[in-house]
Amino acid sequence: MSIGASTDPYTVSDSCQYSTTTRTHVSSALEAEAWAVLLALHQAQTCGFEAIHIFSDCQVLVKLLNSEDIHTDIHSILGDIRAICSSFKLSLFSFIPRLANGKADSVATCALQAIENNNVP
Repeated sequence: MSIGASTDPYTVSDSCQYSTTTRTHVSSALEAEAWAVLLALHQAQTCGFEAIHIFSDCQVLVKLLNSEDIHTDIHSILGDIRAICSSFKLSLFSFIPRLANGKADSVATCALQAIENNNVP
């Protein structure tokens, strides 16, 4: 599963149902990325995944998730992410440069444009 605000449908089981959630306001790109990770983890748990590997182009978030560090702006979201990770046998977080994450970045850009233009179904 690759996250930037999207999932790669080629790696997700066909029996898994996708859900969509939109937040109209986040205070930072870091918070938006943290929400995307949390939602992806919830989706993976719903789909019955036992292990998950999340790639993000947000290096700050990846470092936070691979440590016990806290960040005041996203403290509660980090707590939720860490709590849900305990339900997986394995959860990995890796940094991926934006240039190497083109598919997820383009989906995220389209989603943001749809939200800005109020074209969200």
